[in-house]
Amino acid sequence: MRIPNSFITDLRSNYTDFAVACKLYSLVSSHTKRSSNGYEVCIKQETIAASCKCSVSSVKRSVCRLEEMGIITHKYRLDGSEGRLGAYHYALKPYDLNKNYFYINNRKAYSAELSPKLFYVYAVFCKLMCNDIARFYQSLNDLSALIRLSRAEVSKVIAVLIDRSMVRKQLKRTRAGDYTDNTYFIITRKQGCIKKAGPRSNRSCSNGLCSRGSSQLKQLYNNTSDGICQSFLRKFLLYKPILFYYGGSP
Repeated sequence: MRIPNSFITDLRSNYTDFAVACKLYSLVSSHTKRSSNGYEVCIKQETIAASCKCSVSSVKRSVCRLEEMGIITHKYRLDGSEGRLGAYHYALKPYDLNKNYFYINNRKAYSAELSPKLFYVYAVFCKLMCNDIARFYQSLNDLSALIRLSRAEVSKVIAVLIDRSMVRKQLKRTRAGDYTDNTYFIITRKQGCIKKAGPRSNRSCSNGLCSRGSSQLKQLYNNTSDGICQSFLRKFLLYKPILFYYGGSP
């Protein structure tokens, strides 16, 4: 998802407001309807609370504050079936998401079940990372000043993100052998291997038709006395792997 850069500074006073705003803008895509009020999205407040790891009442308060800030320009609610109230429809401020934005992998961020505070720190790390390699190398003092947390709190948050496989830390040393500022990497996916498929000639049919068909053809060949039929069956059995394994037909 693309998040405007201004969210880092404008919403850092309240982590829940930042998490709710990011959840709303994660629904914006090239297919999102845009009206005179802005981007039109629809989502339940219970869904926002489950993604942001907060209560529904906290989401309601954050929505009110986002309305006062002008990030949510309009909201309304329609009646659902059987007279029940449906989900809220929000109109979001139309930021230019083609520039002045940073990217967060929303699937990985929301699957990690981060609290609003952890989510904000992770978003700051995503904004600081380089474009070519997902890494950043700011010191703890710089991170503390940017996030407005103490060095001890920043270290604890980084340890939690490392434990949840969101960030990886690489220790660095100077030529004299002393430790210097660490390098941090944003983990985009877990390390794994892709199982390679075997050669096509060694694969077997999943339904077992090839093995049964081969045995039946051999039995027919042994029971046939006609020379022409035996010659045909001999050639058919010779080219049988090509016909069965490579999609041919007799």
